[in-house]
Amino acid sequence: GRGNLHFVTPTRQAPRFAEAGEEGEKRRLRLELMLIADVGLVGYPNAGKSSLLAATTRAHPKIAPYPFTTLSPHLGVVEVGEEEGERFTLADIPGIIEGASQGKGLGLEFLRHIARTRVLLYVLDASEEPLRAFRTLRKEIEAYDPALLRRPGLIALNKVDLLTPKEVEERVAELAQEGLPVLPVSALTGEGLATLKEALLSLVKATPAPELPRPAPRVLVEAGVEVVPLEEGVYEVRSPALERYLSRLKGDLSEAAGYLQEVFRRQGVEAALKAKG
Repeated sequence: GRGNLHFVTPTRQAPRFAEAGEEGEKRRLRLELMLIADVGLVGYPNAGKSSLLAATTRAHPKIAPYPFTTLSPHLGVVEVGEEEGERFTLADIPGIIEGASQGKGLGLEFLRHIARTRVLLYVLDASEEPLRAFRTLRKEIEAYDPALLRRPGLIALNKVDLLTPKEVEERVAELAQEGLPVLPVSALTGEGLATLKEALLSLVKATPAPELPRPAPRVLVEAGVEVVPLEEGVYEVRSPALERYLSRLKGDLSEAAGYLQEVFRRQGVEAALKAKG
């Protein structure tokens, strides 16, 4: 608002009216944390995502032989090459199960966090029907946000230490038909991790950060001045903006008559009345 000093003129040196401030806005908001990471680990519970994070970074997530060990996201920094010192961030997020897009398990906790990752790394348990798991993961991601399927990705076939070389070769060939590169790895023994880190770094470098929708400011369309005839020679002037402003004036309004005439002229009240004759 503005105090009475603002309305001083040569002929009105001590005005006894002032302008109050506008009413504030009140709204209820729900804020959700979304992690910012270069690579997001996508996989079933107990697929070895936390073990992979611990094996490739200095992070220390909780690791246990039962599903849903990870209940909150964990971040780690992957360093590639001792001399160059290149790095990227890796996010281990709660596992996904069938129906996650409808909120089953910890699915929503997982799905909203991959929205800001550049690359998706599908971590599959080589000993537990990896092809079926991969197709289910893709289906749930598509149900949540089809645009996420267009993100660059890799398949990390984890726990290959539990299989024979021939079995690993068969599963890699089977998964390769899905259209993404497949890298056999073992978080336990370290097999294939160096190649995986190099491949992820190349993808991160080649992929720009995803653009998320930004909330648009509310556009308030004000109605103009409306002159409504009530009876012969009597008119009612309607203007929501002008009515709100008049409600803010406080004090001796009779003294504000001269000032209000100027306000009415600027708001188009005089022109609207003249148009009505």
